[in-house]
Order: sequence, then structure tokens, then C-alpha cells
Amino acid sequence: MKGLTLNCLGRKEEAYEYVRKGLRNDLKSHVCWHVFGLLQRSDRKYDEAIKCYRNALKWDKDNIQILRDLSLLQIQMRDLEGYRDTRYQLFILRPTQRASWIGFAMAYHLLKDFEMALKILEEFRKTQTKRGYDYEHSELLLYQNMVMREAGNLEDALSHLNKYEEQICDKLSVMETKAKLHLDLNHFKEPQRN
Repeated sequence: MKGLTLNCLGRKEEAYEYVRKGLRNDLKSHVCWHVFGLLQRSDRKYDEAIKCYRNALKWDKDNIQILRDLSLLQIQMRDLEGYRDTRYQLFILRPTQRASWIGFAMAYHLLKDFEMALKILEEFRKTQTKRGYDYEHSELLLYQNMVMREAGNLEDALSHLNKYEEQICDKLSVMETKAKLHLDLNHFKEPQRN
């Protein structure tokens, strides 16, 4: 941990020396490997940082923070399959957290497996209790609609907007998206709102 502090103070050589000492003392320390990965990441050695995170996970495979750090680097390095696998692990470890569901769905979305992304989002939406003004739920519905549109399911996207319009807080986005969908579907004679 002293190495991490020294790195933040700009004393990189000393920081690396302390982390190496830690690893020499205990090669199986997930903390040392994680800190080594953090140092590598701060030096923009992303591939090396990922290797360090993977080593840390060998010794503590269910460490949420290491998994999060790994997933961030995987998405940055465009390792979408690795990102999906890491987000799945996070989902299994924390199935009640909104971020677990969204991150897992987003991994499939980025891999262009729209069907699976929509299944995950729909299952998550079903678990949510409806409250009055819920901006996060509103954004979830808009994201779900965006995935539908990217999948080419324009009719479903329009039906989805009509069904959940009252739960979406961003009314301008709803109107713009509806207008675009009507144009894309060649619905030129739809009634207009006043």
C-alpha cells in the first residue's frame, strides 16, 4: 500500500520498488498484484495491468474491486469477450445491484448480441418496483429502447415507447425518438401532438 501512496505522490520508482518487495515477500498476495496492476494502469501499460489483475484474481477470484478494475480496462482495450465474462462474474456475485445487470446487458449490446442484451434488460425491468419519479428507471427504459432500435426492431421500439411513455422523464427524447421511428417506418400520416 505504501507503493500506491508513493505513486500518487509522483515517486514512481520508489512505488514500484515497494510493490516488488511486497510480491517477493508473498507472491500469492492478491493485494500486491492488484496494487501492481494499479501502478501499471497509471503508467498506461494496460496489457501489463490486466495481467496483474488476472494474477490477483487467481488468489481472490471473487474480489469485487479487482473485477471492476479489470472490466474497466477490458472495455478500454476493446476486449469485449473478456468484458462480458468479467461482467458475468460481477453479475453472479452481486445480482441485486443495478450496475451488475446494466453492465452485463451492455457487454452483450457491445458484442451486438441484441437479443441477449434485451432479455437481460427485460428481466431486470421486471424486478423493479415502480416509484413516482424515478429517473434511473426512465433511463433504463430509454436504453432498452435504444438497443431495440439498433437491433432493427423498429415496430417493437415504437410499441415500447408508447407503452412506457408515462414512466420516461425525458419527454423531449420520447417525442424525438417517436418522430424518428415514424419516419423510419414510413408512418407519414400519424396524428401529431399539439
